Amino acid sequence: MEKTPDPFPGKPTNIRDEHATTQTETVNAMPIIATWLSDLCIGIWSVVGAFALVFGLLSSLSIARKFVKGVVSEALKDPSILASVAALVKPDLVFDENGAVLSDRGAWAAIKEDGIKITKDDSDNDVTRGLPVTIRIAFTKHLPTAPLLTPICPDGIFVISTRGQQFEWVYTLKYSMRCDVDDGPIVRTYRLELL
Repeated sequence: MEKTPDPFPGKPTNIRDEHATTQTETVNAMPIIATWLSDLCIGIWSVVGAFALVFGLLSSLSIARKFVKGVVSEALKDPSILASVAALVKPDLVFDENGAVLSDRGAWAAIKEDGIKITKDDSDNDVTRGLPVTIRIAFTKHLPTAPLLTPICPDGIFVISTRGQQFEWVYTLKYSMRCDVDDGPIVRTYRLELL
């Protein structure tokens, strides 16, 4: 008997052959499914691990922030630390019209010994007679900007700063008003702030 040509080559011609082919395909698909499941599990664990890592880092940063905040809070309660920080950040000093330093918050370190020289007016001018008209301050190093000199007295004063010799700054005081009291002379004070 002659065989008729197969209209669908490669396809099974009976049920037994069809089952065999499907089973073979299933067997061949198992490694693919196993690989896919393995990749899926690895991907899920990678995401979970990344979340755990981010959570751990954020927790560590929060704990470190609380620790530093506590240490800084305790340090700011210590007056000696506050004084040293003020001397570094904004050094200044207060002195009187005789050159005596009344308060130093770090600025004296930049001034030479006997570096404050005050010249008083000895003219017949009623407004300025006996008042400081020139203050010369010699510094230990070059200061590119003139330190700020502020009078702490009720007189109306304009302060003009000019560079002197070497590391010296000269402050000329121009009075528009003078304040005196009946009880005696006022000791005029000045605040020098390093910029």
